[in-house]
Amino acid sequence: MELASSELFNPQFLTALKSLIELHHSIYPNPPQGVFFESLVAQAFKRSGWPADQVKLSPANSPQHDLLVGTAKISLKTETGAGTSASLINITKLCTTETGQWESAYLIEHALKHVSRYDHLLMLRAVWQQGLIRYQLLEIPLDLLKLMANIIDIISI
Repeated sequence: MELASSELFNPQFLTALKSLIELHHSIYPNPPQGVFFESLVAQAFKRSGWPADQVKLSPANSPQHDLLVGTAKISLKTETGAGTSASLINITKLCTTETGQWESAYLIEHALKHVSRYDHLLMLRAVWQQGLIRYQLLEIPLDLLKLMANIIDIISI
């Protein structure tokens, strides 16, 4: 049974994550990224009541979900550069392609297979405004990403 977003990303989780990001900033001036963000999210789930054995980080750089919470497979992404737009989402590393063809149809198929491994995609965005960082925490709808299947390669036409 898939967990609903409201069960996973509940107010207790959001409060814990906010607190952990503030703690991160007491040590580091820049927003959390990569394994740092993944660790903060895992800790937020534990602090919000999930048993430690139900919150499992995946090995770094593995082609699977970043975090398993209960039965929910979660991919975690960050967008934290100085050029991050408050109104435009940019997922620069949806998945990696070390080998294979660099043609649209192949890349779309690869990305769709990759996205199908997840139940949820959670993204932390840092929008820099006049020396301050404004955070956005978004769940990216996977059904929206799967619309890439409808992209037509106009070069092949």
